[in-house]
Amino acid sequence: MTVALPERLSYTDLGARFGVSRTHVRTLLQDAEQAGLVSLPGRGGRFVELKPAILQAFDRFVREHVGT
Repeated sequence: MTVALPERLSYTDLGARFGVSRTHVRTLLQDAEQAGLVSLPGRGGRFVELKPAILQAFDRFVREHVGT
């Protein structure tokens, strides 16, 4: 598996993409941070760094659910 550099995603962009509020995105990501799946660096938590654990989980999901 190849792990790229951390992705930086804004709360606002994520909310717009999924049709939810920035506040809802922030709450979900804070929960994910506590679970060790992401890091919320910087003041105000405006960005998200994906941790290897979440990238590995995504790779597993794709392998298991997408036919090859």
